[in-house]
Amino acid sequence: MKRSNTRWVAGQQARARAAKLLASGLLVAALGCQRKAPGPDECLAFAKVWVESRHLDKVPVGALDPFEELVRECLTAPYDRALVECVLNGKAPDRCRTEYARRVEERREQGTP
Repeated sequence: MKRSNTRWVAGQQARARAAKLLASGLLVAALGCQRKAPGPDECLAFAKVWVESRHLDKVPVGALDPFEELVRECLTAPYDRALVECVLNGKAPDRCRTEYARRVEERREQGTP
């Protein structure tokens, strides 16, 4: 009986150590690398501000919904955080997009992603 208790305790200790290592690894990963592209919540907020500032609330029948189109584009392009923050901070969306295009072109010329 004592032998199985020893194995059980050793197994519990090993699991506890593994859980601590996993938690510390996740913490390091979270602090060490930050997502460069905006996430879904940021893209939703971005599209909402953009559509409201451009007064694109009313969509003609058969046209694509500008809100949904902007969210999709934000997630798939992907836009950078600077563009999203620019719009969310109240700057003119066209100006923000021009600055974004300039950054993309500079990165392309430098050969960086």
